[in-house]
Amino acid sequence: MVEDQPSVNALRASDPGDVQRLFGQENLQRLANAVSPHLSAGARTLVYVLSMPSRIGHLALEPHALFNLYGDRYDQLVVVSRKNPSFPASQGVSALASHYVTFAETPHSEVAEMGHHDGNLQDFGIFSFAIASPQGLFAQFVEAMADGARPKSFVVPAMLRERADVVLSRLGIGPTDR
Repeated sequence: MVEDQPSVNALRASDPGDVQRLFGQENLQRLANAVSPHLSAGARTLVYVLSMPSRIGHLALEPHALFNLYGDRYDQLVVVSRKNPSFPASQGVSALASHYVTFAETPHSEVAEMGHHDGNLQDFGIFSFAIASPQGLFAQFVEAMADGARPKSFVVPAMLRERADVVLSRLGIGPTDR
C-alpha cells in the first residue's frame, strides 16, 4: 500500500527557507533579466509569472484574468514563463494572448516556481510584480466580478481568424459549421 506523501513542490512551498530562496536577490535578478528587454521607457509595467504555460487552460485563462484585473491600470503586462520544449505551449492561444500581454521567457525553473506563490503586489520602480498563484489570480478575478466589474473578452484579430479559417477549411469545416 502506497502512503500519501506531499509532492516535492508542496514540501518546498511549506519551507520558509525555500520561499526566501525563491524571492531572494539572485532570483529577482533573474526575473528582472527576463523582463528588461520588454520594458518600454515611461510605461507602467506589471509583471506576472505564468508557471504552467504548456497547460492550455492556464495559458488561456491567466493572461485573460491578468488583463481584466490590471489592464486598465498598467500600460504593459509582461508574462514571464519557462519554455519547455518537451511540453510546448499552444501557438494559437499564445498568438491570441500576445495581443494583450507581452510574453517573456526565462531559462530558470526557479523563476517559474515563483508563480506558485501568493503575495502582495510589489513595486520595484521599473516594474510592479504581481505575486500570485493561478488560484490566487482566479480568486482575485472572481472577487472583482462579484464586486461588479464587467469582464473584458479577448477579440480575435483578423489575421488570426484568417489563419484559423485556412486550417479549418483543410479539415472540411466551413465558416457556418459549429
